Amino acid sequence: VLLSTLAHCGRCAACEVGRPTECRNAPNPRMHGPFTVAGKPAFQFANTSTFTEATVIREQSAIPIDPRVPFDRACLIGCGVMTGYGAVVNRARVEVGASMAVFGVGGIGLNCVQGGV
Repeated sequence: VLLSTLAHCGRCAACEVGRPTECRNAPNPRMHGPFTVAGKPAFQFANTSTFTEATVIREQSAIPIDPRVPFDRACLIGCGVMTGYGAVVNRARVEVGASMAVFGVGGIGLNCVQGGV
């Protein structure tokens, strides 16, 4: 699976039509710690805590990968792809033939360009 930092309920009207960024029922990880370690509250960074050997995430944050996708390619899909491509296609909804400007072409910016293409 890929891990998404986006917290969403997965059941509201916005989630049902594929707009999880508009979810009003998203759990706020800063409001409560759903997990404990040695009896002390444990909080996750960005709902995933990916800089660890193991993590516990909400079901909605686990996005299945087609088993035909090789791991050496799937590993490239991460923050830069989801943020850059998603910003252009899902958030800005840049239409075919439209012009757009990208300021900075690092990992996120290059994926904005890719989303625009």
